[in-house]
Formats: sequence, structure tokens, C-alpha cells
Amino acid sequence: MGHVVAVVSGEQLTGEIMGAVMSYVLVGEGSDTRLLLKVVTRVGRAIAPLLCLGDLIMSRRQLLNLARLAEQVAPS
Repeated sequence: MGHVVAVVSGEQLTGEIMGAVMSYVLVGEGSDTRLLLKVVTRVGRAIAPLLCLGDLIMSRRQLLNLARLAEQVAPS
């Protein structure tokens, strides 16, 4: 249904699914890290919020798992 377009390990992942290109980017802010999502579609701007919401609902478990793993990393 979709495929990975590009990966920069530890920084970003871009994939395409159902005509939408979605990029996840990690941005460091001091001691915190934010996960940003950018969506580009051919069908128009109005559907992008629905895609984002659907993606968040579907990947909630994955995001919780990523947070748990990130918190386990020993500080340097």
C-alpha cells in the first residue's frame, strides 16, 4: 500500500502511502526532542489534517514504544 522513500538514520523518515508523502523529522530542542510530521498530497490541502489525524491514531502505539525506548538510553 505504501513504501519508504528516504531515510536518514536518527533524523528523518519519508514514506509514500495512498498518494500522500509523509515525512517524520526529529528536531532537538535543548534536552528535548520533537517529532514533526509533514504531509504533502495531490488531492489538496483540506484532506491533510485528516491524514495527520489518521496517522496519529494508527501510530500511537509505535510512538509510545519509541518514547519508551528513547527514555531507556543512558545519558552520556
